[in-house]
Amino acid sequence: MWLVISIFLFLRPFICGLAFKEIDLFFSTFFTLALIYSITRKKLRSTPYDKIIFIFILSLIISCFFSIDYLNSLANLYKYSFYIALFYFFLLEKDRKKYIPALVLSGIFLSLYSLRAFFIIFQHTLSYLDKQTVISLFAIEFLSRKRAFFPFVSPNFLGGYLAMVIPISISVIFSKIKEGKKDIGLILSVLCLVVCFAALFLTKSVGAGGSLLAAFILYFIFTKKLSKQSIIFVLILVVLLTSILFIRCRQDKEFITPSFSLKERLSYSKETLSVISRHPLTGVGIGNFRLSRTVFTHNSYLQIWAETGILGIVSWLGLILFFFKEGIGKLKKTNRYWLSGFFIAGIGFLIHNFVDFSFYSSQVSFLWWIALGVVLGKES
Repeated sequence: MWLVISIFLFLRPFICGLAFKEIDLFFSTFFTLALIYSITRKKLRSTPYDKIIFIFILSLIISCFFSIDYLNSLANLYKYSFYIALFYFFLLEKDRKKYIPALVLSGIFLSLYSLRAFFIIFQHTLSYLDKQTVISLFAIEFLSRKRAFFPFVSPNFLGGYLAMVIPISISVIFSKIKEGKKDIGLILSVLCLVVCFAALFLTKSVGAGGSLLAAFILYFIFTKKLSKQSIIFVLILVVLLTSILFIRCRQDKEFITPSFSLKERLSYSKETLSVISRHPLTGVGIGNFRLSRTVFTHNSYLQIWAETGILGIVSWLGLILFFFKEGIGKLKKTNRYWLSGFFIAGIGFLIHNFVDFSFYSSQVSFLWWIALGVVLGKES
């Protein structure tokens, strides 16, 4: 089963659920079944997190029952089944490190795929569209922004994914150096770090770059493991983020600048609070969130509350509290780099979702549920 799960983990970020819902449903269903089968073969035991997960599941059921569109909410339940199965698989798995190579390899191939699309496919596509009598103005305008996003639907989603893979690849590099191993794993991790950074820069995602920087800063503050190397790395991230901000602020069109994006997000949040005020207890039901100009509020915390009600947001915040408590506690006692990598990745995801909605993209959020299971799992 190790090979099957590894293949699934490798392929997961290549499948865009927002663009290809049927394929995502098919893939997620088989992935979930494989995870459940693997879990049942383990020595099952109760965990300290069963109650909070039960409350989260209960919130999903209640939100479906009181949903404004019952059938649509039921149709979206499969995503949460996949998330919870993934969480428990890594929570109960004894040898979690053996799945890291699949994540590193996936990061390499996806970054190279995205870079190829940015430098080659996008240019050919623009040339093709210019020659057509029926012109897609949206496609031309979107590609003309010159931001990497493929195979995701948004540069911010790709950026969010890369911001989680980068600390995981760094953790492997430090682990290999500490063990004195100069093997293929070290080479691939270095390659992963380089191509992921290149792709992240080309997404020009301020939110993703900022969340990565903030995640590392918080990690150093929480664990008190600040060193000369870590300061240099933080400075590199500051330069990266400053460069992205400079490029984005110099855009000719006002609607693609960071300031405009921030104003829009604040507007969405205000409108979402209005939705919450009308359905504070049970929410509108998963998959039923709608605003006047968007179906996502660009703040996953508010959207979780709007969709699943008070039980949903409380249980979600409870999981986050456990994540920080266990992560900080373990990392103060041990110097396991691979654990640090998943902890930083998880922090980055949580920060990014204050200004975006990658929680609702299985391409990105699957890494969060892995990080949650790894950090909360028993140390082997």
